[in-house]
Amino acid sequence: MWFRVAVAVGALAGAIVGIMPVFVLGLSFSELIVLPLSLGVAGLFAAVSAAWIGTLFSPDRSATRLLPTVAVTDLAALVMAGLTVVLQATPLAGLLFSRNVYLLALPIGVITVVAVLATARLRRPRRAALPDLARTSAVLLLGAVVVVGVLRLGLELSCGAEQKAVMRAFPHYGRVQLEPEPGGLGDCFASYTTPDPPERVLAYYRETLVGRGWTLVESPVPVQTGADSEGSAFSSRSLRAVRDAFSFEVGYEAGVAVIGGTYVYLRVERS
Repeated sequence: MWFRVAVAVGALAGAIVGIMPVFVLGLSFSELIVLPLSLGVAGLFAAVSAAWIGTLFSPDRSATRLLPTVAVTDLAALVMAGLTVVLQATPLAGLLFSRNVYLLALPIGVITVVAVLATARLRRPRRAALPDLARTSAVLLLGAVVVVGVLRLGLELSCGAEQKAVMRAFPHYGRVQLEPEPGGLGDCFASYTTPDPPERVLAYYRETLVGRGWTLVESPVPVQTGADSEGSAFSSRSLRAVRDAFSFEVGYEAGVAVIGGTYVYLRVERS
């Protein structure tokens, strides 16, 4: 009994350790990317943790079959990710996933159970530990490569050709030449600094966007004031407009805290 409990605790701890660093990236990426990725990493860590505990503390001195355990657990993790994405599109979403902790609790529980069952079922006679150490290093390295690759792809897709075309569709204030880049929030982002008054800049974009068929979401937008860590004052203001499937946000920061005059940022994303 204690053996199963130790494996379960190890699997649960591994899942939590694996999921949190990736899941917090949900602040910067679409859930459609982060959720499967974070649960996949959780499955990998849960399986590796459970497999090694199942080998080191096995009462009959047998060993866990590492790779099959990882495969089964990660398959369960990806299935749970798919089910979670589907459920979020149903009326049950508000009941089941009112907080992110609920969004994670059920998949992590299933991943833990599957890792425990796989560790208990997938056994072999114990041999030298070196091959399993090599396999563990290989699957963790592969997991890291997949995470980095998917996130890089997500950044590229978040600032695709259509979003860039929207940002380049009209001359920007002062005829500045902008090069949109992934903003990390599922958008295209660009910025520049101008010595001109901030309200003149914002008025230019308001007139230009409205003249090109964009609808302002909120107007007038209130001016926000604040101070940086050194106590230097600044003001900020933004406007957002929508058209078709896109949202266009323009904002500024100006004041003593802003070097060079008025800092202007632009962000285009799919609505």
